[in-house]
Amino acid sequence: MNNGGGHEEPQQLLPRLCCPEKGPNGYGFHLHGEKGKVGQYIRLVEPDSPAEKSGLRAGDRLVEVNGENVEKESHQQVVNRIRGSLGSVRLLVVDAETDERLQKLGLECREELVRALPEEKPEEKPSEREAVTPEPKEEPKKADEEEKNHVAQRVKNLGHSRERGGLREASP
Repeated sequence: MNNGGGHEEPQQLLPRLCCPEKGPNGYGFHLHGEKGKVGQYIRLVEPDSPAEKSGLRAGDRLVEVNGENVEKESHQQVVNRIRGSLGSVRLLVVDAETDERLQKLGLECREELVRALPEEKPEEKPSEREAVTPEPKEEPKKADEEEKNHVAQRVKNLGHSRERGGLREASP
């Protein structure tokens, strides 16, 4: 994202969810279709507009409007969806570099990918589960069995001690 200093900060190649609020002059971006390409693209983002403040950039490809995929819709259908939004609109967009990466990975651009791609999710969790889950189940069993054996042995020894010491329980 642009930090205001005119240069780009390092970023992951992920789709972006931009949610501009409608201002007095609309959202502040222009949409167009490109020959030979499917979908609608952001052509111009007006300076200091709600669109710019939400992170929308010229060249972004529009994937979803308010959670609905618009990749195969006509220009007019997409415009109508955006205009039909009250107050603000949710736009899932992807820049050219991210779009290319998703295609190479065979991934469909969806809102779930805004945080991380499936391959980038930590793989420690499944191995942690495998390492932790069996042990607690086995440990209590071993401890319980050892305790039972220890108590049984003490009861048995106690019985032998009574017999050796001449102590016997009185009969009723």
